[in-house]
Amino acid sequence: MSFNFVSSVLIFFLWASGSYSYSQDCNFSVLARQTGHISQDTSLTPQVQLQQLRNLHTRYKNCPMLPDSLLAELFRQQGKAYNSLDQPDHAIAVMLQGYRLLKNKGRSEVLGKLSFNLGILYYWKQELPNAVFYYTQAAENLSESGLRSTALKYAADVCFSIGDYEKGITLAQRSIEAIDPDIYPLEAAEAYNALGFNQYTLERFHEAAQAFTLAQQYYYSWTKNTGQENPEIIAAIICNDGLNSLRLQKSTEAIGQFKKVSNIYRTQKDTDKLIRYGLSNAGIAYLMAGDTLMAVKRYQQAIDLIEKHFPQAKNSKYAIIYSNMAMRLGYQHAAAIPTFKKALSVFPRFRSVQEKDLSQIPYKYDLQEIIHDYGKVVFQAGKNRKDLKTVRDALIIFEYNDRLIDYMRREHSSNVSKLFWRKKTRDMYERAIEACYLLNDPVKAFYFFEKSRAVLLNDQLNELSARQQLSPAAKEKERSLFSRIADLQNKLGDTSPGSAENKKLLSQLAAARYEQDIFISSLEQTLPQYYAYKYDNHVPSIPQVRQNILAKNQTFICYFMGEEAVYGLAVTAKNLIFRKINVDTYRKYSTVFRRLLADRETQNKAFPHYLAISSRLYQLLIQPFGFPQNTRVIISSDGHFLPFEALSTSASHPAFLVNDHAFSYTYSAGFLQKIRRKAEGFLPGKSYLGLAPVEFSPLLKQATLPGSDISLAKINKQFWFSKIVTGTEASRETFVNESPAYRIVQLLTHATADSTGSVPKLYFADSTLSLPELTATRDYFTQLLVLSACRTGIGQDQQGEGVFSLARGFAALGIPSTLTTLWRVENQSVYDLTERFYEYLNKGLPLDVALQQAQIHWLKSASSGNRLPYAWAGIVLVGNTEPVIRGSGFWWAIFGILGAMVILAWWAGRRFLVGSGLSKS
Repeated sequence: MSFNFVSSVLIFFLWASGSYSYSQDCNFSVLARQTGHISQDTSLTPQVQLQQLRNLHTRYKNCPMLPDSLLAELFRQQGKAYNSLDQPDHAIAVMLQGYRLLKNKGRSEVLGKLSFNLGILYYWKQELPNAVFYYTQAAENLSESGLRSTALKYAADVCFSIGDYEKGITLAQRSIEAIDPDIYPLEAAEAYNALGFNQYTLERFHEAAQAFTLAQQYYYSWTKNTGQENPEIIAAIICNDGLNSLRLQKSTEAIGQFKKVSNIYRTQKDTDKLIRYGLSNAGIAYLMAGDTLMAVKRYQQAIDLIEKHFPQAKNSKYAIIYSNMAMRLGYQHAAAIPTFKKALSVFPRFRSVQEKDLSQIPYKYDLQEIIHDYGKVVFQAGKNRKDLKTVRDALIIFEYNDRLIDYMRREHSSNVSKLFWRKKTRDMYERAIEACYLLNDPVKAFYFFEKSRAVLLNDQLNELSARQQLSPAAKEKERSLFSRIADLQNKLGDTSPGSAENKKLLSQLAAARYEQDIFISSLEQTLPQYYAYKYDNHVPSIPQVRQNILAKNQTFICYFMGEEAVYGLAVTAKNLIFRKINVDTYRKYSTVFRRLLADRETQNKAFPHYLAISSRLYQLLIQPFGFPQNTRVIISSDGHFLPFEALSTSASHPAFLVNDHAFSYTYSAGFLQKIRRKAEGFLPGKSYLGLAPVEFSPLLKQATLPGSDISLAKINKQFWFSKIVTGTEASRETFVNESPAYRIVQLLTHATADSTGSVPKLYFADSTLSLPELTATRDYFTQLLVLSACRTGIGQDQQGEGVFSLARGFAALGIPSTLTTLWRVENQSVYDLTERFYEYLNKGLPLDVALQQAQIHWLKSASSGNRLPYAWAGIVLVGNTEPVIRGSGFWWAIFGILGAMVILAWWAGRRFLVGSGLSKS
């Protein structure tokens, strides 16, 4: 008998005995029944339930081939038991064990239920981004359409709580799409209510009114079909509809709606909701109707009920009622500031405006509203009394508000929501800067200047850094999602609003964005480094500006265009200069200046007037800072760029600033800090790519650009390892595929843009590329982009953020320097100025100086008509001013090697001559 045979027999008996044990102790159908029985047995206390479930887990956890779904369900039921024992952290921890078992194994009903439970738990803990993530995961996995709809509706509600209203709209729409409203009318009513409230908050009042109407229709359909009522749901719908009615100037109707809400809650004897939704909103309605006395009366009724029934309560909605009362009292009333303090004292988990860690603060949207108004009242009181201590107190409140806004922005996924908050909070930054001016604190003022602009652009640059943390597979998925969204946006633009195709594409776009949100949320949860890079809110300090941004003889000036004043702050190598400028004077002259700049004929006819206006702007914006001649100036503007080089120091004759200063422009100091010039490798790479379609597809309806190909050919002679593409080959695909690899890229083409909100576009021989399509799906090596096309620096001014132009779109891809245009520049001047610019660039000059010298050369050589600023001042430099070096290390090495070879040849030849006796020496 062989050893192998004995071994086989032993193994068989071991397996048989294991199978017998398995059949006795690992019966999975028994496990499923017992888990269900324990969790549904209402006679058991939560403690007993938990113990029995843990015993089951101990008994079955080592069974071979135990299905993950059964173990995950066991974890879920343990989590529910922990939650019943008021131990939410333990509940989350054990449910996450079940979630991790199933998350990478396809769709699963148990995974859906786990996700739904986790969403609820995270909402109770006020970890709202996590709540949104798990609710959406639940919707992806649950099979029952009513539950899917409810999960998405809950996610939409949470998005409202964190101020991410655009995402809330998307999720509410998906909640509606998940069900047949005739089968699930109550779920439809709740989903339309969530949709309407997010639309209302984004000021889409007419769309919201339609949503609230449908919500009420489906609610009453449900009551008719079932004979049941749900007072809480209908009260919420009527309440939200009432708020929307106020914004539609229907105050009387709104007052009636809030009376209905109050009556519902009185009938239900629900004092808490009567206070929060009935009396509080009635106060707002009376206020908007102009009846301040009735408004104060309703607020006081609400406060009396709070102090009678809930004297120890910590409630964000109660805090808002106190805050609203304080605002009605006004900054002159002695009780206003104490009432704000009372509001903050009843806000959950709020401790002090000096607090740094805001992660545990719930209901940040409500708190921001209170803090915003509190700072406004404290500042106004200090300013009016000329009490600098109170002004300083206000500044501390503004700093807290700024930290709160930063934290809230992390919770927003859509740019629409982010832009809404930039606009909503802009007045706070104006007051903060004014407080710094009154306190003579330019260092702190600089911080608020920076935080008032281009924050979303800095977020996009953060995302570029964050992308470097991703695996190749994650990068590819990100690229695929971006491309899909861009493609759907393009198709959407070709459809008629309201058409069947338009609705279909809107639905597909919402689904694609939803998938993108889930993907990004998963990255933030699983990659700490990705999260850290993405949410870097660092503002460069004054020493960092001097060390990292300012070159020799360079000055940085930032402007803030407020409602009550314009502020300017200059940072030089040694000084800080802080100035306040009359806003009415600025608006008057800058409006005329822009109008005169943009049209040659108008400028020519009114040139003396132009000189007077530009000289006045010089006196307002530059002269107060007292720069010496030849100072290089970086302008961080607020809104649209003004070409400072076209200002005249004289009102009687042309004395343009371009002769005295080299100007460049930036979106913020933070932009320059983040987007440093990439060093060129030892071996030269692709140096220059020029594209000029010359002629365009008839479908694009664009005029030809004669001479653009000739201009590119001239420029191309100045480069090695370069490429020019003209004619039909200058296509969108060529640009998209090839431009990221070149150090300098130039486009000689057409562009369309304006300040009304139309989408900026670049034209190629075959098609267009729009601003929303500029997505960072590839790493860009490009260090200088020359957009020789009309109005590429123009776009819609998003208040609190800046102008959304094509130039800014490319900056968001990580391109540090861009030559862009501010009006419809003339072809020949563009050709000549850019050709001359490259000549100076190749001398190693900084970009701002190269452009300045090209413009000065134009002024000296052009005819009198072409010396108008219209002809030469429309091209400006945005971004990094450092020279673009083209492989000098490589060429010095080549020249060194050639020199060494010459010397070696001379030495060898000399040795030969000496050895042969032919040399006299």
